[in-house]
Order: sequence, then structure tokens, then C-alpha cells
Amino acid sequence: MAERILMLGYAGMIAQERVMQWALESGHEILVLTPQIFPPKFIESERLTLITFPHAWLPTSVEGAAEQIMAPLAALIRDVYHLYRPTLAHLHGLNNGIISLVAAGIPISKIVSVWGGLNTILYAAQHYVSGNRAMDRCLECLSAMDAVIVESPLQVEVMRSRYPSVKEVAMIPMGVDTERFSRSPSVRRAAYVNRLRYGIAPDDFVFCSPRGFAPSYRPAEILRAFGEGDSYFAKRSWLLIVGLRRQGARDSLKQLWQQMVALSHALGVNERIVWIPELPYAEMPSLYGMSDVVINMPVADAFPSTILEAMACERLVISSDLPTYHTTPVYEHLWRVSPHDQSQLTERMVEATRLSPTDYSALGASARAAIIGKLDKQESVRQMQSLYCRLIAQGT
Repeated sequence: MAERILMLGYAGMIAQERVMQWALESGHEILVLTPQIFPPKFIESERLTLITFPHAWLPTSVEGAAEQIMAPLAALIRDVYHLYRPTLAHLHGLNNGIISLVAAGIPISKIVSVWGGLNTILYAAQHYVSGNRAMDRCLECLSAMDAVIVESPLQVEVMRSRYPSVKEVAMIPMGVDTERFSRSPSVRRAAYVNRLRYGIAPDDFVFCSPRGFAPSYRPAEILRAFGEGDSYFAKRSWLLIVGLRRQGARDSLKQLWQQMVALSHALGVNERIVWIPELPYAEMPSLYGMSDVVINMPVADAFPSTILEAMACERLVISSDLPTYHTTPVYEHLWRVSPHDQSQLTERMVEATRLSPTDYSALGASARAAIIGKLDKQESVRQMQSLYCRLIAQGT
């Protein structure tokens, strides 16, 4: 049954756009509330109503009375509810929008997809003590949600132990479209063209850092590991660093990029570093297709789509060994390294270049098989639709 769903968050983020697309494909109408500077980038539909508000209404920090600071957005949510009468509200990302959503007091079921919002607890000391009042207030608001969507078993465990008043904790990973993300002939052709575009020979070896250009994804550490391993690689190798345009206007990120450019020259690998702006999601399969190894090196994380997409494309993934990846179907297929030991990353990168074609193909096929039927898009859409239907029925 088609419903009208209110969605709140940074609509220009790929993770939210994917869930918006799922809802549209399921026949729903969606009302999208988003800061003016984060509209959807790659999605349009007659059943999507876009409502923007000043970015200042969704502050990154909260001092004093949080509800008063978030009052303008709460008032907008109430107005949208009375005008459009949605049957469900879905907040994307654990941000200060949850304070406004609770303060709005609208009488419909409320969901939040926490993404990495629990990382402050999962990766803190045994006794979590935060100096971030804004995040603490967001976490407090979780108890007012009818459902919380998480992506890994560890997140389920934390939610149920810390927030027992939440009616439902649903584990719905951001499933991957295994038909699009594959080694299909069209993906292979696009990957071949991309290699030609950047001057990469067919037999060269390509590492890729696709998570976005931000310190939390540690592109500088990946670059240093590449430089220090370069003389030991069995093949001429390249490093793709993706996502420069995502937050490129921030001075701190411009400074990071300048430092990394200088580092690439100091390491003598600058001619084989490819800086790629943020890509449309539709082009991601060809990015993985032109890569041999995808590197994922955060020190704190939820359960990224990057890993699933790369494995669906039968790529080898070198990754930080993080608690939220444990007990997931892909864990045993990751080439795991300590997130705090760059030498391990260098060693794994060198080892990857020395794999025989037969061994590489076998590892890639095994990784893809771990996803099929368990972590593909169709299963995630089915679970999301089921959750929506249950909550809407409870609300009515």
C-alpha cells in the first residue's frame, strides 16, 4: 500500500538518496525536509516533494536549551504534518534533527537510521563519557523513537541494552544492487575506458580509497602506506583518492589536500596518484571495476556500503578490523589490519600485488558469494518496506 512518508536529513548524501529511491520504487510518496545546501543530487520524481530550510536550523552543536535552539525546525515539521498528513516520519542519520522531530510532537510513528551515530559509544572507553552535549542530547532522544535502524549485530546489542524503551531495533544494512555492482561486460568496458582516461595500463595494479575526502577516512595514512610500499609492489601501481568535491569548500580539507599533495611528491609517487571528485552513484561500479583493491581504513565506523559494493564487484578489500564488522557475513572476506598500525596496511598492499590471477579471482568470487541473497538491495528494500508497514499499522 502506498503511503506518504516524511523524510528528514541531509538529502544530498548518497545513503539517504538510496533509501528515498527505495521508497519511491515501492510506490510511496515522500516529503523531503533538508537544509538548503544539501538537496538531492541524483534523484527526481513527481512523488517527491522537496522542502528546504536554512542550514542554521540544524546546528552541529547545541548549547543551552536544545529544544529552544531546534524550535524553528520543530515548527516546520509540525506545519508540514498538518498540511500533508504523512503517515510515518524517517530521520536519516543521528543528527540534531532528532531533537526537533521529538519536540514537534507529531502523532505518527518515528524511525531513525543511526548510521555511524552510535560510534561515540561503540569506540569510546568502557565507561562512555562525552564532552559533546549535542550528541548526548541526540542519544537521549533515541528513547522517543518507535524504531531504530542499525546495520550490524553489535549496534543491535548496544541499542537494546542502552535504550530498552525503543519499540523495535531493526538491523537493515544498506544493501547493494548486485546486478549493477558486478563484473558484467558493461562494467568491464566502463572500467577499461576509465583506465585509459587516467593513463593506467591494463596490467597496472590499482588501489582505491573511495570513502570520501575527510580525515575520518584517513586518506593521508593510506597515501603514506602506498608510498612506503611502492618499491616493494610486484607491479606498477596507482592510488585513486575519491571524493575531493564532497566538502571541498572547507578550509581544513583544502589544507589536508595540500599536505597530501606535498606528501605524494616527498614519497616520489605523485605521478601515480589520481585525485577524483565525488562521483555520481551510478558511476561507482566502474570505479570499483578499474580498481584491484579497495581500502577502507577508518578508526571508527558503522557498516559501510563501500565494503559491500566492492565485494559485489569481486574486488579485494583491505580494511580496518573494527568491532562493528564482526559477525557480519563479509567479515571473513576482509583483509583485516589494525586501524592504528600503518605498517600492517603497507604489508597487505604489497601482498595483494603479488597474488596470482587465479588466487585473486577465487578471493573475489568468494566475497561476492557472501553477499548474494543476504546483503543485496532487494532484501534491504523488503525489510524496510516491512518495517514501514508494521509501524504505520501500529500508528493507525
